[in-house]
Amino acid sequence: HLQAAEQQARGQTRRALELLTTARAAWSGPPLSGVTEHFAVMARPAIDELWLTVVEDGLAAALEVGPADVVVRELRSLVRDHPMREPLHRLLVLALHKSDRRADALAAYRQTRELLRDELGIDPSPALQRLQRQILAGGEPDNRPTRVPAELPRRSPLFVGRQTELAQLASLLTSPGGRSPVAVVTGMAGVGK
Repeated sequence: HLQAAEQQARGQTRRALELLTTARAAWSGPPLSGVTEHFAVMARPAIDELWLTVVEDGLAAALEVGPADVVVRELRSLVRDHPMREPLHRLLVLALHKSDRRADALAAYRQTRELLRDELGIDPSPALQRLQRQILAGGEPDNRPTRVPAELPRRSPLFVGRQTELAQLASLLTSPGGRSPVAVVTGMAGVGK
């Protein structure tokens, strides 16, 4: 996903789409299915979030480089499965508009607005509202994602290095003994575990 984001930032949308398509194809089934350990239960939401981000970025790239109508069905399914995930709604509205289905795009926007108001008491995000205004004005909507990149945590003495810990981990994972070794690496988010 990070490589695809770098390619997208460089304007290499087709390469980003290839990377995201490969990442999606490597995904098989629900994350950590069958694993019941506490750490797996705790990690599952983050993995689901990452998967949805890869899907969203892949669909956004597909809308930039190819015909929009090919992603409408998948977007409708994703919106149905994740009704509170506004970026998916935005992509659906955009795909419908780019498929020359302006009325359907505006209807999808209205349904999203009603859902958000009824369920959460909020209006659509500024990005989704801007998309609706662009469609109403007959302009070409902006397809770029509106996510703000995450920042690395503050510099910490434990952030780099760790040669001793790496040697211990390598020793554990390569030691003979007939059983498959298992190791859990923990630490602050964003430090490159």
